[in-house]
Parts: sequence; C-alpha cells; structure tokens
Amino acid sequence: NTGLIATASGDNSIKVLRLETSASESPSVTVVAHAAEPHDHHDVNFVAWCPVEEYQHYLASAGDDGIVRIWCYEQEGQE
Repeated sequence: NTGLIATASGDNSIKVLRLETSASESPSVTVVAHAAEPHDHHDVNFVAWCPVEEYQHYLASAGDDGIVRIWCYEQEGQE
C-alpha cells in the first residue's frame, strides 16, 4: 500500500489517507476512505496493513471492544 496511511482514532473512526509527493511541491494528504464507528461506540486503538504482498489491501483494526476486525480496502475502479 505504497502512499497509503491508515489511522486509528479515539473518536471511533478509521481513516485511510493517501500521501502524495512531488519534487516541486510540499507533500499533500487526502482522505480516501473513512469508517465511522467501525467498533460500535468504542475507540479504535490499532490498525495495520497486512504485510503479505498479495493481501496488502487488507487492514486489521482493534478497539476497546476487544475485537479484531479485518477490512478490505479497494480503490475506485479496482476489482
């Protein structure tokens, strides 16, 4: 997931951000996905991309609810 950053948050959300850089401009960050309340009403404490290359579009999250959830991130136009 080159250029993608996943965030966990105490506001009970997960965001996927795209980091774009160029030689002539400062880096920019765009929110490309947002999950509100992915762990019901509990804080999200941890997110991690799968390190296996063929499964890099999978993201794990863990929250105060004690549950680990697996998410599949797909970019628009990707099948």
